[in-house]
Amino acid sequence: MSAWTCVACATHNDPAGRTCFVCGEARRAGSPDAPTTRFTPIPPMPPPTAPPYRPTTPPAARPPAVPRRRGTRGPAIALLAFLLAAGTGTVIATTRGGDAGGSTPTTPATTTTTETTTTTVTTTAATAGPAGLVAIDQPGDLAARVAAMFETYFSGINANDPEQALTVVEPTDRMDPTDPADIAAFGKAIATTQDDDVQLGTVTDNGTTVTAELSFRSRQDAGYGPADDPDQTCTRWTMVYTLADSAGGLRIRDVDATHQAC
Repeated sequence: MSAWTCVACATHNDPAGRTCFVCGEARRAGSPDAPTTRFTPIPPMPPPTAPPYRPTTPPAARPPAVPRRRGTRGPAIALLAFLLAAGTGTVIATTRGGDAGGSTPTTPATTTTTETTTTTVTTTAATAGPAGLVAIDQPGDLAARVAAMFETYFSGINANDPEQALTVVEPTDRMDPTDPADIAAFGKAIATTQDDDVQLGTVTDNGTTVTAELSFRSRQDAGYGPADDPDQTCTRWTMVYTLADSAGGLRIRDVDATHQAC
């Protein structure tokens, strides 16, 4: 049986229907048949399939960090890079003043400049430091404090007592005054050194640091002189020290050095 077409609204209706399902008009005799349409059934969609299982590989474990060992070779080149001016050329060669002998310069540390108010102590009379080793060109309270610190430092060097000298050195990654290896390296560097004629010049209070100009003479065995002249046995040094100033007192932090034979 074929579908029939409603003569009132031209709607194609089911062959078994007696009335038009749109307008309700009764099927009339002789209502034309609707054209037969063939429909191709749509096959059902296949059920979704899960992706194949692929086991993940855990990341390889990182090897444990190997702690850096502090070097102990050499008299003082790596350990005492910035602070000593005791007549040992292996030390002075690595200060920011450089080595006239052509050693490889060290990379300067990045610093942040902060504007501060500075006060320079300037008087004319000359006095001696607390132990008489350091002469003070411009006396004052700050100069007396600085001279006392250098008395401890140079007295320790002259007595070949590295532990005493290092009590006024600020701990850094380059020098730990409590590390036996650093103490031993420092002691080897100053083993033949005697310093005298120590003159403390201008001292400047920068707030948390103090700048101190200082000159002295060192005498040392051949082989312990400046890096550009290691066999030099008498040397005149001109220094500009940067001292950390805190509740614990003054401590040597950095130094610029120049020298000449005497």
